[in-house]
Amino acid sequence: MNVKNGERYFEDAVIFPLIDKDGKITNYCKIARDVTREKELENQLHQAQKMESIGTLAGGVAHDFNNLLTVINGYAELMRLSMNEDHPLHKAVSAISEAGKRAAELTNQLLAFSRKQVSKSEVININEIIASMEKMLKRLIGEDIYLEKKLDSHIHRIKADKSHLEQIIMNLLVNARDAIRLNKQPEAKKEILIETGNVILDDEFVGAHPGSKKGSYVYLSIADTGLGMDEKTKTRIFEPFFTTKEKGQGTGLGLALVYGIVKQHNGYISVHSMPGEGTTFKIYFPTTSEKPAVEKRIAREKEYVGTETILLVEDDAQVREFTSNALKSLHYKVIEAENGRKAIDLIEKHNIAFDLIISDVVMPDMNGLEMVKIVKRRQPDVKVILISGYTDNIVEDGQLSKKEFHYLQKPFSVEQLARKIREALAEA
Repeated sequence: MNVKNGERYFEDAVIFPLIDKDGKITNYCKIARDVTREKELENQLHQAQKMESIGTLAGGVAHDFNNLLTVINGYAELMRLSMNEDHPLHKAVSAISEAGKRAAELTNQLLAFSRKQVSKSEVININEIIASMEKMLKRLIGEDIYLEKKLDSHIHRIKADKSHLEQIIMNLLVNARDAIRLNKQPEAKKEILIETGNVILDDEFVGAHPGSKKGSYVYLSIADTGLGMDEKTKTRIFEPFFTTKEKGQGTGLGLALVYGIVKQHNGYISVHSMPGEGTTFKIYFPTTSEKPAVEKRIAREKEYVGTETILLVEDDAQVREFTSNALKSLHYKVIEAENGRKAIDLIEKHNIAFDLIISDVVMPDMNGLEMVKIVKRRQPDVKVILISGYTDNIVEDGQLSKKEFHYLQKPFSVEQLARKIREALAEA
């Protein structure tokens, strides 16, 4: 139904007749209750459930693609390293590598949306991140758009992945820039405001914003004077591959990535926008009382090679074969197992002592963490590198302390693998 100002509202109504003594209907009585707010909350819940389903699908697709890309990118790198630059196939192999890297970036965006990336969380000051990016952000939006900052000087610390936070800021700034350039209204302002502050989310806020939680938060707000959005567009902006831009102007993954990162950090994101009145994204990150960690510097070696014995556990045969070839090219002794159970059987029957275990995380029957936990009872000093196309939060489940393993995201290069191995083995 519509009220006089044209706004739509919903009501729960009961209508019944009033009958006189002769049994004739003289009037009708209506008892109604405004349920507009309940309807809005119901729609928000349905939207959250839809996003969760899309995220699960996106994460599964990204996992499978990352296994394929590990093989494609890995062998392309091994071929490129084995030939001189004047080799007739060097240019073609380099092109394969570059295309593979771009594909990996795409799958990583899907993983960020589905919240299946491992975050390298650290205690940070969000104002410092914004300040360090200011010059780059100004170049990104162009000289014709004014960038204003209102940063709370007493901002609390949060625990977040620095690179993910930078991605959020960049993606929202790019969207703000594009929205401003689409605004063709005469004398329209060209401004973007970045604001930070401390806030307590209470019962009233949580009741009005499904998905949010009570507590102490730092907020990051990015507002623009752009074209704005209608309600229909707002309900879809966080869906992967949804875009209002022209063909070739965007992948439709920018805001999906933002949404995934925020959820992965146990945060909340809200959007306020109306056609012709600009858009404001407001993100809430939980605060932390932890102090920033002292940075540890690891000495780099010129050659990432070694002679140690490595147990390689991977259920995908092609990924296992490539990784084994890469390790052998670095002069390591490699023993392979196709799953966690086979790895346990191999250790128990042959009693082999390993310097390092490299294992996939997500495997049927027994995942990598479960296998490593059993192995460490027999060989407590063995070093561990976990690899995966995604982790499905297994790494976060507390089966192992993060101090007990290193993590390498698929797809990885031979150089990344070699460097991670020396990093793991160098630890006391």
